[in-house]
Amino acid sequence: MELTVAAMDYLLQKTCRTLRRGCGAGSVPVEDLRLEEGSVLCVSGGEERRLILWTGEEEPVGPGWYLLCGDTAGGYSAVMSAFVGFHRWRSELMGAGAGGDIAAVVDCAARYLSLDMTFVDESYRFQGISGSFRNIYGSEQLSAEQVKGLFENNPEFARTFEGQELRFYPGRGGPLPGVFYYNVHCDGVYCGRILISYPSDRLPEGLGDLIEQLMEALNACCRIRRYRSGGRKPHDVWRELLESGAVDSLVAGSMLMSLGWKERQRYQVLCLRPLGYLYDGQTMKYLAAELEGAFPACIVVYRDNSLFCLHNLSREEDGDFQGRFSYFLRENLFKCGVSSDFGDFYESRIYSVQAGEALSLGEQRDPSLWRYEYADYLYEAALRHARGPYPVEELCSPTLLRLLEFDEAHPELELAETLYQYISCRFNAVQAAEQLHIHRTTFSHRMSRLQQVVKLHLEDPREHLTVFLALSALREERQRRGNH
Repeated sequence: MELTVAAMDYLLQKTCRTLRRGCGAGSVPVEDLRLEEGSVLCVSGGEERRLILWTGEEEPVGPGWYLLCGDTAGGYSAVMSAFVGFHRWRSELMGAGAGGDIAAVVDCAARYLSLDMTFVDESYRFQGISGSFRNIYGSEQLSAEQVKGLFENNPEFARTFEGQELRFYPGRGGPLPGVFYYNVHCDGVYCGRILISYPSDRLPEGLGDLIEQLMEALNACCRIRRYRSGGRKPHDVWRELLESGAVDSLVAGSMLMSLGWKERQRYQVLCLRPLGYLYDGQTMKYLAAELEGAFPACIVVYRDNSLFCLHNLSREEDGDFQGRFSYFLRENLFKCGVSSDFGDFYESRIYSVQAGEALSLGEQRDPSLWRYEYADYLYEAALRHARGPYPVEELCSPTLLRLLEFDEAHPELELAETLYQYISCRFNAVQAAEQLHIHRTTFSHRMSRLQQVVKLHLEDPREHLTVFLALSALREERQRRGNH
């Protein structure tokens, strides 16, 4: 979230200056500030607005933003300081949030915003405390009743823990005249709440925008702490990404950081499957741990009777990885599909599907091999995806369907198979005749008959491709039925 116009106005008022702005401009983000010819240009919403100094003695003329101040140099300096100071504070705040340090987040926000605040976790312990909260409660642990005392006379006390927006509670004569509070939840679980003391029941618009930065940092803190306390290991996080297609970016970022990895590095996914039903689930989990131990640049999970291995190619220091990995496959009787390389950790689920597809396609075409690269089976993959859920005949044009009907009535001519071999042999009649085990003259007669039955324009690349794709799918379907 950027610094908004309203938030900059609030920060300037703390230095006894005011930014006069147009109606509705409060939530507009100030993306950049530039000094130009003794004035300040505010880049906001893709537009540049000049900041004009205004003494307040006369009404401002023309559109723009006016800064109420006494001297030019001091006014411009205040604007630049507010802008730079905000970004420095936000960096410190989010750094504490990414580190899971709630006390540091609260202290950072309390100092910058000059507000009294504290965070009370789900066990009623203070994780950060300042100002009047320290004077009243010190550093002791609160009981549930004492926390309830901060919201006394509220008949719906339990429901105050459900909301996830900033709310005001008037206090009703308690030790604090009034507090704003915000609940933090992770995965639907209440983790605690920030309490902020303020003399009024309404926050200035700009202060509210700044407190949103605090709430963002607290959410980050609690997610990181929950991740750490849950003992989630790297492969647990990657399994979640494989199964759901998404994972909390802060949790994933913390996991990658713990490994010394980055989101944008070179990765590949390997899908390992044992021959037949060689291993039970426990043995597969043991082999997953063995694989992780042998290859530190890999994260391995057991899923769907297979091992899925995320391999960080950028962190691979083993110059003989391919050889050692192939040895692991043969020793443990695994076959493996390998995805293409990719450059974004969050895309690994897509490439896990690709690795599994490489394995199944490779086993069909080259059953004697141990390892199958997806790049070697692009045609088979295109053929599979072209069919989709439809019958194979859906790939055939009306012209090709007429040829198939003729073939059924005259199976001895094998015109569809003749056409397939002709295209497959790159329109070489001699090679096609050899593949069909017929004389070249017989081949020529078949091709002449084929042109009598249907009119094909194989010089058109699109027709050439669609005919060959459909004939390939038909041959594969016949082979599949023959095997069954």
